[in-house]
Amino acid sequence: MKLPVIQLVQFMFLLFVGPQLAQSQDEQRIVYDPYGDTSLEEITPETRARSRGYSPYAGRDFRTRVLFGDTHNHTSNSGDAFMGGNRLTPEQSYRFTRGEEVVSSTGLPAKLSRPLDFLVIADHAEGLGVITEVYNGNPKFVSDPTLGVEMPPEVPMVHQERAWSSPIWYTP
Repeated sequence: MKLPVIQLVQFMFLLFVGPQLAQSQDEQRIVYDPYGDTSLEEITPETRARSRGYSPYAGRDFRTRVLFGDTHNHTSNSGDAFMGGNRLTPEQSYRFTRGEEVVSSTGLPAKLSRPLDFLVIADHAEGLGVITEVYNGNPKFVSDPTLGVEMPPEVPMVHQERAWSSPIWYTP
């Protein structure tokens, strides 16, 4: 019988004393709530973020500048990009990124309306620039017996506009 009486006393104690304990702890909080007496127009985003405590970076003095660029660009030095039609060299790609006008792979002039902040040239290390030399008809590449095509002397080594008409596709 004594147990329900003890529980009743504990309940009454928490009912009357508990809110006062919580209020005294609330006054000792480190996080300040700006919504008490302040109008919403006077609260800045930094104040709001600091008061809620959910963003450790709010209100810090460091740059928050967003940069725009390309993090994975292949030029004509990569075989897959070259075979896909990209004829821009790394130097031309950087010039294009800086906002300069370049002649595109289609032969038309191209220029960005706003320069990019950065460009990462991500050309493949394997065969770097080899496909360009083969395409241009470099005699050391197209007449090499290990490539399997021996060019007869009457076939001129000239730059061709289409890969399928290039001398490397010639079969005697």
